[in-house]
Amino acid sequence: MASSATAVSPEVKEANEKMKEAWELGRDLLDQLGMKANYGAMKSAASGEISTAEKYRKYRSMANRITEKELEAICKMCEKENKIWGPTFLVELSRLRTSKDRRQLAKNAIREGWGLIEFKRQIRLMIGPGSVSSRVGRKRKVDWTDEAEILDELAQMCHGWTRFAAEIQVNTSTENNSGLELLTKSLRERFEEASEQILDLQQKTKTRQKRTTD
Repeated sequence: MASSATAVSPEVKEANEKMKEAWELGRDLLDQLGMKANYGAMKSAASGEISTAEKYRKYRSMANRITEKELEAICKMCEKENKIWGPTFLVELSRLRTSKDRRQLAKNAIREGWGLIEFKRQIRLMIGPGSVSSRVGRKRKVDWTDEAEILDELAQMCHGWTRFAAEIQVNTSTENNSGLELLTKSLRERFEEASEQILDLQQKTKTRQKRTTD
């Protein structure tokens, strides 16, 4: 009875092997190209295949952050809980900066059997606009070699602008001379132009975030 309770399914073993292969590929790409290699170099490594180059980019970023020790711990948790993970979970998990956060989230996700959608949602909550301000006295440092972090920063700045723009529009009154009416005509026009451009930037950022996490 004890042996059957601890038996690991072939599916879990196969999934763990795929995670290890993805991590090893990411490490190989780091050794060959480094972390700062541009997209052209990645595309060349992928023999010109755009989808493969995108996958390589994700694996490289993932392997740059998740250690071999972390990967082994994740595989052991999957075997213990008999739950299937895969490279996409690792890519998502690598968006978290600290090993402590990654370890705790992986433990909860595997134990609770979260699907990819719920897993992504939990990560968004951890790295969303509210999470930065909650770290009192410490300013977030952006990893400028990590596209996902740069996109997160862009998304947060766009969110702050659009929220401010919405509030100032609501509080603009020609009768009480408030909000935008306090600004010169030239400034109002610039503000409206900037708002349109930032809305466009916000949409493009969201589209890119979706591509890098799918």
